[in-house]
This record gives sequence, structure tokens and C-alpha cells, in this order.
Amino acid sequence: MNHRSLEEYGEAAHVLSLYGTCLLFDFAKHDLSVRDIIIRNFIARSIRSVNGMLVLWQYRDYHDCWMLHRCLMDRLFHLWDLVDNDAFEAFDDWSFKQQYEYNNAIRSDPDRKHEALNPTQDQKDRYNALKGNPPQWQRPDAERVAKQHDLRPLYKYGYHYACMHVHPMSNDGDVDFLELTGLGVTQPGHLEFMEKSISAVHNSCGIATVIIQDGLNASTLKWRPIVYDFLDHFRDFLAAGSNQYQATFYKIGRMKQGGLPLATPGDAAS
Repeated sequence: MNHRSLEEYGEAAHVLSLYGTCLLFDFAKHDLSVRDIIIRNFIARSIRSVNGMLVLWQYRDYHDCWMLHRCLMDRLFHLWDLVDNDAFEAFDDWSFKQQYEYNNAIRSDPDRKHEALNPTQDQKDRYNALKGNPPQWQRPDAERVAKQHDLRPLYKYGYHYACMHVHPMSNDGDVDFLELTGLGVTQPGHLEFMEKSISAVHNSCGIATVIIQDGLNASTLKWRPIVYDFLDHFRDFLAAGSNQYQATFYKIGRMKQGGLPLATPGDAAS
């Protein structure tokens, strides 16, 4: 795999963020279903994760880059599962119930209740309804979802590997020790580890484009072809260093300046 320089990734991530923001503004112009709101939020969170990863990389915090990569992979597998099972509303109900009960636990703790949010009457009513008829949803198994999409290597070499940076391992902190003390330059293999860890940035940029594309495909909005052209061209940058994505984004920017929408109401893709 041919990696780009950190400066190139930084520039690409900046353009991807601007592109994503254009999409989010188009989402904001429409009355959205629960499905669309979740997709919109998945796209927004993914873009922020890529930006955050670049900040961590510049700080030379390579392990946390892999942690964010794992979060992106998890979001992708969740999206696929939600689309496959048309489970957006069940996921929304489950999320609301989980968060409400966590907030309730804080409100019931005399030492922590000042940190709790005060639920509105609508939220109370919704919770009471869900309590009597709890949503039948559970988090998907990442390996199962990857296998269903015939992409088990995505789990094995992406999600599963990144988990080793999320859950404690015996040599956690070795790299941080070398970076904080400045002794890394004297250690064989440290530079190689740093160079290979740029895969976390590279792969995360690619995963973000898949989340965006599959999210747009599953939304109830109809998106202009140029929106998908940008994603294709961005992946060309990752694969071969092409800068065509910049010209495509320039065209999108001109469309936005001219008041042309990137999306119109439509039916969800099958």
C-alpha cells in the first residue's frame, strides 16, 4: 500500500470535512425521518473522528489513532446492520432508553445529581412508553456483520487489530514512553512502527468515505451524482495520490454558491 504524506492526508481531510459539511447543510434543509437523522449524525461523527485522528497523529499519539479507527469501524458495522434490518427506529428507541436510564441513575445519586439533565415531559412520556414496551434491539456483532457483507478481512485486519489498542495489552505505553522521553530515535523498530501506523489515518479516511456513501444510499434523500463522484475521486487519492477530488469539490462549492441543492426529497434506496 502506498501511503501519502501527513501533509497530504491533512489537506485531504480538510477537503473531506468541507465536503461533509456541505452534505450536512443539505440534510438540514429537509424534514428528516429518524433514519435520516441517524445517518446525518453518523456522517458528522465520522468526519470529526478523521479530523481528531490527524490531531492525535501530529501529537504522535499513535495508539489513540487506532482507537479512533476502531470507533469508525464500529460505526460502519452499526450502519450496515441498521440498513440490513431496517432497524433505525428501534436503535433510536434503544439509545433513548439507555441514555434516559443512565441520566436517571445520576439524578438518584445525592453526590452526582447536580450533573444530571432535567428531562422534559415529552421525554418522560416517551420513556414510560418504552419502559412498558422495551425496544428489541441489541448491538450487532462486528464479525458477523463483516461476514454477511463478505468483508471479513475488514473485521480481521481493521476492527480486531484496532481492538488491541483499545483494550489493555502488556506492552501498552512502550511507544508513549519512547515518545515522551525522546529515546525512540535510539530504538530499532520504533521508526518502522510509526511509519506503519500511518495506516490508521489512511484506512480511516477510506472507511469514512464508505460510511458517507452507504449512509447517503440509505437515506430518504436523492443525491446528485457529483456527490458520489467526489467520494470516488477521494478514494483515487488514497489509492494513487490523484488530486481530482479537489477539482470535484470545487465544482460542488460552485453549486452551493449558486444555490443549487445537492439533495432533493426521494425514496430510500433499496
